[in-house]
Amino acid sequence: MSSSAKRGRRSTYYSSSRLSEPALPLHIALAWLSIKVFRLNTDREPVPIFSPTFVSSILKVIAREVFELSATPATYADLLTETDLLIRPEIANIAKANDKLRSR
Repeated sequence: MSSSAKRGRRSTYYSSSRLSEPALPLHIALAWLSIKVFRLNTDREPVPIFSPTFVSSILKVIAREVFELSATPATYADLLTETDLLIRPEIANIAKANDKLRSR
């Protein structure tokens, strides 16, 4: 196959698989949440920083948005508000656990 035919096929693939601009920030936000929730150490082993309840709550938010299960699509501001309500108590729990470890 000639290189021009290969290039034509590739450009068609990339142009058809690109996300629309309004959907792109939501996908980035959801990916960022996934990366932050599932921490890995240098050996690529999971580091259990967050409680299982927190992780499952974040995964529910991600799954709902990825599979578009809600009646209206969430905006970035909606997701930020929803996840902030989950993050604040979790951060407080992590801070308490860290203070407890430091006091030993």
